[in-house]
Amino acid sequence: FLQSQMNVLEPLSAHSDTGVAKIDYRRSDRNFFTFEANASHWIAPSLAQVGDVAPNGGMIGDPNLHEETRYAKVDWTGIVSPVTLNDFRIGVSQDRISETPTPTSFATGPLGISIAGTTVGATLPYGVVMPSQRRGELVDNYHRTYGTHLFEAGLDLSQTHDYLSGLANPTGLYTYNSLTA
Repeated sequence: FLQSQMNVLEPLSAHSDTGVAKIDYRRSDRNFFTFEANASHWIAPSLAQVGDVAPNGGMIGDPNLHEETRYAKVDWTGIVSPVTLNDFRIGVSQDRISETPTPTSFATGPLGISIAGTTVGATLPYGVVMPSQRRGELVDNYHRTYGTHLFEAGLDLSQTHDYLSGLANPTGLYTYNSLTA
């Protein structure tokens, strides 16, 4: 059973999707609006970038690395008077990285079995850290001209939420000292 899985070419592929949208709207000579959005998704074998050997010597497969980024922003620029300008922005963004095991055709599924120090079955026997970050920002800038002088005042409020998930052997692991144990 194990011998048939060794020295087998493991296909590797990477895939990415990216989208960007931007709309500029001029409501009047004094009011300008901008809407922006971006979304990207990238998936590839996690060890392909560095040329390392996959867990289990590549016998079972290389975990997949997923990276996702999203952001959206709305901007309003208003000319209050010939000497006064206000710029207001609000935006949200999210970055997420995750690593998932390669599906196997083993009867154990993603469950790991360690026999005499060699792990069979699980492609992620080590702890996986999956950071996810969500950010929100609100910015308001006020500009006023007095003769040849420019006065500016602004407010920038931002909030960040970070999430980390790290669990060794997330699908379970049975350990045996030998095949007869």
